Amino acid sequence: KKVNAIKMKSKTKKNINESYESSIKGSIISIKKSSKFKNIQHQLHPNQKIKGRIKKAKPNDYKSKVKAEKQELQEFSNYKDRPYNIDTVRDEEIDKNIKEMMPKLVLYQGRLKKKQPEKYKQLIRYVVGFGEVEKYIRMKRLKLAIIAIDIENIKFEGGLNDRVQSLITSINENEEMKYVFSLKRRQLGKLLDKTIKVSVIGIISPDGANAEYKAILKKREELLNMNKN
Repeated sequence: KKVNAIKMKSKTKKNINESYESSIKGSIISIKKSSKFKNIQHQLHPNQKIKGRIKKAKPNDYKSKVKAEKQELQEFSNYKDRPYNIDTVRDEEIDKNIKEMMPKLVLYQGRLKKKQPEKYKQLIRYVVGFGEVEKYIRMKRLKLAIIAIDIENIKFEGGLNDRVQSLITSINENEEMKYVFSLKRRQLGKLLDKTIKVSVIGIISPDGANAEYKAILKKREELLNMNKN
């Protein structure tokens, strides 16, 4: 009797499941046949398949990769039209040292701002943006300017091309000031824990990252000597 009771229960459950599945299938078929569903399906991505429910269209990895490569080529194709040459003071070793140097300076500057706010301006490690860098050039306190390699190529008078060239000219007038081209704007922003793009960083004091700073200057001199020869 117990065995028969168990069998009856399992059969009942099976019948309930089958009827539930058939009702779901029937509702899906009726939805697919409806005009509303066809209109929605027509509006979605052509590569998108709908199996009983609406799915989000997945991006095509190959197309996105090609698009990124084209964008990168477009960014770098117009460097020859600029009044300045980024390749003379640009190198992977410089990039590496900047990636190691900036997090240290960010850490020390953050501590300084919290613990000694009254001495912040006096002991500042770095500044960000053309305006701040130009200000510290005039004050003759700038040590090194790190300029992004993908600054927009704006050619009209007073545009970014003129501003970068003016920055380089001002730095070259002072032997104690140097500049390098390194990384993209987005990468420089990330080094500063920022979500924005950064075109230029001015190093005012490399204290806490002197080894990386000296390595950058050393490699810069090597590149300049190679270009002379």
